[in-house]
Amino acid sequence: MPKILVLLSLMISIVGFSVQGNAQPETSEGCDILNGVDLPARNPTGGILGASRAYFAGDTILATVSSPTENGPPTSIELRVDGNVVDSDSFPGSVTYVFPSDGNFDVDMDLDDGQATWTLTCGQPPQAVPTMPITGLVLTILGVLLVASRRLQVSIKRK
Repeated sequence: MPKILVLLSLMISIVGFSVQGNAQPETSEGCDILNGVDLPARNPTGGILGASRAYFAGDTILATVSSPTENGPPTSIELRVDGNVVDSDSFPGSVTYVFPSDGNFDVDMDLDDGQATWTLTCGQPPQAVPTMPITGLVLTILGVLLVASRRLQVSIKRK
């Protein structure tokens, strides 16, 4: 019986460890700003002006631009990184960019005319966390208990 308890304790500690090992990474300085912490000022053409900020490899910017608008209807959206257009779309629409490496980057987003409503998100994409359905966990525990009980029966018969 002590072997069964040891096996059961080991299984529970392994499952508990795997859940704790999947913490989300911290957000980069650049993503913190784009997500609303110290959001950069909007420029007169309705875009978002950014200074050079630190981003992590894999950080993903998604900017969606929609109504309501002011000062004329825009027709296009541009996302620039270090002065280079990395994505564009017609209005209303969205632009996205994934940073290929850690580093400091200057991010700007602009409309060709007027001002509009911006929705920004930035961060690491969600990481897939391996999961086991409760039925799988129950069947695994039952299987371990069955094997352990048979071994116990064999060892009792030998004595």
